[in-house]
Amino acid sequence: MPATNRYFLALHDQYSSKNSSIILVLMITTSLLFAGCSSGPDKGGPRSKLPGKTTETKSRATSNLSQDINLLQEADKASASGDKVKAAANYRQIIELFPLSNSAPEARTKLAEYNLSQGLVAEAISLLEQSTRHHHPNVGQAFLLLGEAYNHQDNLQQAWQAWAELAQLQLPEAIKGWQHLLEGYFAFATPESTKVFLSLIPNTPLATDRARVLFRVASIQSKRQVDIIVSLQPLNSPLLPQLILAQGDHAIRSGNAALAQTLWTQATTNQQTVQEANYRLTTPQLQQPFRVGLMLPLSGRHKHWSANLLHAAQKALADYRDVPISIFIADSSGTPEDAKKAVENLHQQGVKIILGPIGHEVAKSAAIQAVNLQMPIITLNPNGDIGLAGDQIYMNAFHPERQARIMAHYAIKEREFVRIAILAPDSYYGRLMAGAFAKEVEALDGKIVRSTFFDQDSPDFTPWIKALVHLDPDVVEKRLRKAAATIPIDPSDPLPPTKEDELDAWADFDALFLPTQADQIRLIAPQAAFYNIRSPQVTLLGTSRWNRQSLFEGGTEYLRGAVFLDTDRQLRDQFRMAFRQIWDEDPTSIATMTYDGVAVIAQLLREQRMGGADWLSNLKGIDGFAGAAGRINFNKDGNSQRPYQLFQFAKRGVKTLPPSKITKHILNNSNTVIDIPTIKAETTDK
Repeated sequence: MPATNRYFLALHDQYSSKNSSIILVLMITTSLLFAGCSSGPDKGGPRSKLPGKTTETKSRATSNLSQDINLLQEADKASASGDKVKAAANYRQIIELFPLSNSAPEARTKLAEYNLSQGLVAEAISLLEQSTRHHHPNVGQAFLLLGEAYNHQDNLQQAWQAWAELAQLQLPEAIKGWQHLLEGYFAFATPESTKVFLSLIPNTPLATDRARVLFRVASIQSKRQVDIIVSLQPLNSPLLPQLILAQGDHAIRSGNAALAQTLWTQATTNQQTVQEANYRLTTPQLQQPFRVGLMLPLSGRHKHWSANLLHAAQKALADYRDVPISIFIADSSGTPEDAKKAVENLHQQGVKIILGPIGHEVAKSAAIQAVNLQMPIITLNPNGDIGLAGDQIYMNAFHPERQARIMAHYAIKEREFVRIAILAPDSYYGRLMAGAFAKEVEALDGKIVRSTFFDQDSPDFTPWIKALVHLDPDVVEKRLRKAAATIPIDPSDPLPPTKEDELDAWADFDALFLPTQADQIRLIAPQAAFYNIRSPQVTLLGTSRWNRQSLFEGGTEYLRGAVFLDTDRQLRDQFRMAFRQIWDEDPTSIATMTYDGVAVIAQLLREQRMGGADWLSNLKGIDGFAGAAGRINFNKDGNSQRPYQLFQFAKRGVKTLPPSKITKHILNNSNTVIDIPTIKAETTDK
């Protein structure tokens, strides 16, 4: 029987007077169970020791009836304190001792969530199938988890069935079920899956909240994926109006204004999208613009970035032309005291939210003053101590520590490397990344063999590479003399000819983590190869700082097999080309974050206009905004997060590595319970 039907039957049995006799039988049966009425001998168990119908019996029965609640409270307390093992044991005890109690379905749900975290998927499904048959406070969560569990088994139809059933229930989690169903479909859209998906939903116009979520989900996909989804829809598909509206938005962001106009005009023919389409086709009039403060380094040593950041904000305004926003600019250069005064000036001008600044100390000062004035602020600096000043502080940045943790997870869990070395620049960034990587490796039971930090201004990395390997100094000197030439420091140049047995250097590690710039990797890779740190014996691991065109322009033979990560390359390249089309320059990483800040605010105002919650309450409430480099959302602590992809150097260029079940959750790091796989990009390597 489908879980929804079971759920409705449970509600019907609970509340219908026609079933009062059934309820009476259940009550009598339950009382007999808890009274310990058994024809068998006393085995010393908790039930067999209950005496007959006396005052003491009643007292003990009442005590037993509340024992499941006490156990549930203890389990929840243990779970909140981080003792998941103890919590799981208590949940299991409730299920075994009190299978018919009101606490049992909730315990099954929470134990199933723990089992999923431990990879015990089949056990979780068994518990959740039982849990979804009953009405209890966590039944919505049970449906969500049941879909996730089936998704782990690649049983997409059962996963979608669970979320589709939840979406039809009158529960707070119903809209979440709808979102998961959409995300699952968008990730695996084919002609066959489209038929399955459409069979699970009513063939009627979508309700307002459903239409709004569909538009949001379509907005955070790539343009290519939305085009594919549209091509798969029949003419009567209830998804089509919102998809066409989203198509137009993707077209304008990619720089194709003519196509955007055509698609928006098409969207005016449908009652569901006509109003939003008209907003985009006509300039908003008689509307009070929403005031946003933008703190830029107009003076000082970072002033050369200001124009690039301002251009990014202006592009966001053009891409979201239907949302009236006014930008008020303030200079963020100078002292922290100057930043404080700049925030005060923006507040006096009626600004509703501040974006920036980029420097650490000025961002921290600005954040503190914004808290004092009860103004939300989205800083463009990743340092975590900024957020400690109070609530309504959001940090929109590419957090480097998270990249380090992801690479550690990939190395230990996916590649099963055991011994890893670190070669990093002797800088704040280098030591931050090395520390975060080493901590995660050790937490995953890996081992950091050794770490070394090089002078970031040096073109020769030999001293630090030699510190990583075991070698005979005399053999190295002999090889250098025989080469009669300087070791090439550019990978496009070949190494001097030599015999393999002439070099005794050897690495006692499986991988080398290199959190440094692309131009330095071009020098490090051939020098490391000289000392036998090369694929396939040793895999080089990198970060988003590797992802520069200069590193891919040739001479990548020493990088073959190396792996690095970054956000969606297709979306980032699309943004870069559209940006260059307007300003004849490439956007910097900080410009990308500036664009995202304005774009997030515009999307919040759109959501509110389309019947959603107040824009500020949704800043942490919405799971996913459309950013220049892919989805972006904010955690409860105010930190931004973006999904990452893994890339590998191959024989012909760089290829995208499709994530395994082990890594896809940490790559996406989503607040939702579903793990959406990254769409595999087209690559030059076959």
